[in-house]
Amino acid sequence: MNVLFLAKEIPYPPVSGGRMRCWNLLRILASRHKVVYVCFGRDADPIPEEMSRIADVIRVSPPVHREGRWWNYFSLLLSFLGKGPRVVGQRRSMCMRRMAQKAIEERGIDFIFCDSVFYAVNLPRSEIKVVLNEHNLESKLLERALIYKKNPVSRFFLNDQLRKFRKYEEETWKAADLVLMCSEVDRKEAARRCPTDACFSVTPNGVDVSFFYLPDRGVSETRKIIFTAEMGWYPNVDGVLYFCEHIYPFIKKEFPDIQFDLVGKNPDPQVKALSGCDPSIRVTGFVEDIRPFVFSSAVYVVPLRIGSGTRLKILEAMAMGKAIVSTSIGAEGIEVADGRDIFIADDPKAFADKVIDLLKNPDRRREMGFNARKLVEQTYTWDGIGEKLAQDIQDVFQGD
Repeated sequence: MNVLFLAKEIPYPPVSGGRMRCWNLLRILASRHKVVYVCFGRDADPIPEEMSRIADVIRVSPPVHREGRWWNYFSLLLSFLGKGPRVVGQRRSMCMRRMAQKAIEERGIDFIFCDSVFYAVNLPRSEIKVVLNEHNLESKLLERALIYKKNPVSRFFLNDQLRKFRKYEEETWKAADLVLMCSEVDRKEAARRCPTDACFSVTPNGVDVSFFYLPDRGVSETRKIIFTAEMGWYPNVDGVLYFCEHIYPFIKKEFPDIQFDLVGKNPDPQVKALSGCDPSIRVTGFVEDIRPFVFSSAVYVVPLRIGSGTRLKILEAMAMGKAIVSTSIGAEGIEVADGRDIFIADDPKAFADKVIDLLKNPDRRREMGFNARKLVEQTYTWDGIGEKLAQDIQDVFQGD
């Protein structure tokens, strides 16, 4: 079949969680169908060979966003007075919609694969079936962010945006023929909100188990813990600051020689400042390959308080046989057993105690890492996920 794939950007190289999911689902579709890929970008930028081999790429100019504090205030006011959520309006593009419509008319498109509810705003009007891929349950992210907002004005606007986004989500789900959720947790929540008018399925995040491999040299004996993520994304920033303020001091008291590596691109200024305040915290910024950093660490931490979907960072660490301590939200949606594949703790002292326990017990780290790797191999490989996705799409067409 001919597929129109609508997305934010070219996902190669897959250097973030969103790009990884988009890239691997694109690869899965391209192995079975002919793909026309429409995204934002500049024609002058080269298209990676890896992309051009699997899809016919069409780029359109992204929406123009004005910068500046006063324009930001004005934009907030407009979004409050408008009907739709601000983050969706910022992605609205008549150019993308026209190009998608042109592809439908000229390429014999059989179905549209829309990557994220954000870009469904640019779907052309047609009778062609739509598969919507959700990276997160976005309204849940807003709900959880609201818990930690103290400023009453910020809370007022966030509540307004949450109400509008929930309505937009539900309307978009109902209009799609199939909605792919990252986890059973998100699928149940979406199905509760739209019990009869939408079709949901679980397409979990996966990991390349040949790239993120289990090293032969066994567990690391270093006094090093690590967190890898896009360090500018607000749930990750919140998690890092929370960890450093409320959890890390307990660990440092037990192990004064501890080192905490924060590895990932676009670190927020608040994250950058951590290394200046504490020499034991290293903020690397972007690195070409996270594996050496993860391999050399003893414990991988995921201290997230805000999130939805599932964390690819956890799957990568599991594939590399690392012992992991995570919050419930950090590990949400992944079929792990607390104490077997991972440690889960939400109280700061309990979280720190789990990290300390693992640092003291290399045999426990080794066993937990082995169990984690085994789970990933059984449940979270992209090949297995691809087979299920292909069947789900086939079921949509057989339902006609």
